Amino acid sequence: MALIIGTDGNDTLTGTADSDTLTGLAGKDTLFGGPGNDTLDGGANNDILNGGAGADTMSGGLNNDVYIVNNTGDVVIENFKEGTDKVNSSITYALSANVENLALTGTSAINGTGNDLDNILIGNSAANQLNGDAGNDRLNGGAGADTMSGGLGNDIYTVDNTGDVITENLNEGIDNVNSSVTYALSANVENLTLTGTLAINGTGNDLANSITGNTADNQLDGGAGADTTSGGLGNDVYIVDNTGDVVTENLNEGTDTVNSSVTYALSANVENLTLTGTSAIDGTGNDLANLLKGNSAANQLNGGAGNDRLNGGAGADTMDGGLGNDIYTVDNTGDVITENLNEGIDNVNSSVTYALSANVENLTLTGTLAINGTGNDLANRITGNTADNQLDGGAGNDILDGKTGTNTLTGGADKDIFKFTTAGHSDTITDFTVSDDTIMLENGVFTSLTTTGRLAADQFTIGSQALDANDFIIYNDATGALLYDADGSGADAAVQIATVGTGLAMTNADIVVI
Repeated sequence: MALIIGTDGNDTLTGTADSDTLTGLAGKDTLFGGPGNDTLDGGANNDILNGGAGADTMSGGLNNDVYIVNNTGDVVIENFKEGTDKVNSSITYALSANVENLALTGTSAINGTGNDLDNILIGNSAANQLNGDAGNDRLNGGAGADTMSGGLGNDIYTVDNTGDVITENLNEGIDNVNSSVTYALSANVENLTLTGTLAINGTGNDLANSITGNTADNQLDGGAGADTTSGGLGNDVYIVDNTGDVVTENLNEGTDTVNSSVTYALSANVENLTLTGTSAIDGTGNDLANLLKGNSAANQLNGGAGNDRLNGGAGADTMDGGLGNDIYTVDNTGDVITENLNEGIDNVNSSVTYALSANVENLTLTGTLAINGTGNDLANRITGNTADNQLDGGAGNDILDGKTGTNTLTGGADKDIFKFTTAGHSDTITDFTVSDDTIMLENGVFTSLTTTGRLAADQFTIGSQALDANDFIIYNDATGALLYDADGSGADAAVQIATVGTGLAMTNADIVVI
């Protein structure tokens, strides 16, 4: 048995094969006991104490000491307020009094337990069990599928494995999980923060959780409680199921979407809202250019300011885009659109027969069904789909484009424009008035009309056929047919593109090439 005493300097002391006593005194000492059952005393300053193979007793004294534990008989002694100390253990270990931190080493599935202090417990690469006991502890199981229990206090967990399990009892503090993998909070854990740069997701529990995303695209679901969620950077998706849920986004943090099963109004800096479930709930936008989608029930959607897109879904919905140039999707004959005067230039895309409500400017028919569209007193732009449509502009200076299909076009009162932008069909114009109305021809379709603007006089003729090579547009005043002849008086036959009425005093001035 040897007695080995250092100096007041920074000593490295090594024991013999016997059970030795090593004393470091004042310096930053490193003590290694060897194979015996040794007693190590670091003295003052920051010491490293490693008893070696035996059942050793180690005391670091003042300052921040590090202990190496590898024997179940090892004893670590620290007095109150003697620094922040750490044990590196290759065996299952429970911290003794006044020792703050524990790191498990090696690759064996061993366990670690804290004490009443605010401990830091770190696992190794295996599956560890970490128990914080009392105190505000920080638990990090390492790479394995770990089981962690912080116990009393406000604990912080680090999760990096989808197999990690956290256990907290009721009323054991306000706890937080920092997770670099997709994670769902277990019972009695309050808060979740996603870390790293991967696109991962976070889910809460029945408590009022606080869930924070990372810099990637996250899906955050607070669960049943009144939760606070903040996605941060990235295009985030929020699941809202409680009217008390709060979504927080800062400016320029991505394009974010809320999927809500309750009536919901978008908070600032959140772009999109989708109503879920089958209940008749409502959705409200903000000052951004929002995308608002309803569910299968009868919803009320309010866009607020911004150039919004509103789609009520299958139900008979009421939609109000508010200020801005809004786009509506209509798929139910019971859908109602409300716009006030001077709230922007708005467009309806409808897959059913539809008549524009007041203060809505434009209508586009969608799908492949033979449906009809009607304007209002404004200067409307009405566009057909691929089927045979009836388009009626109503009052106002309207633009009607039947697209494909054999369409019936009625401009109504005022100065209307009838556009022909597709080939292979002939539309009927029911009320063409020479003094007011205009026919527009797309030269990408009518390719002989190479010059845009008012049709040249020598490219228009009245009669049943072209009289020269430049007569590309022919009006038959006896039948009302308007024809296009790509080669004029050449061998190719003229093609009827419209019926405009008989006996009209039409001239080239009634036709514009675009």
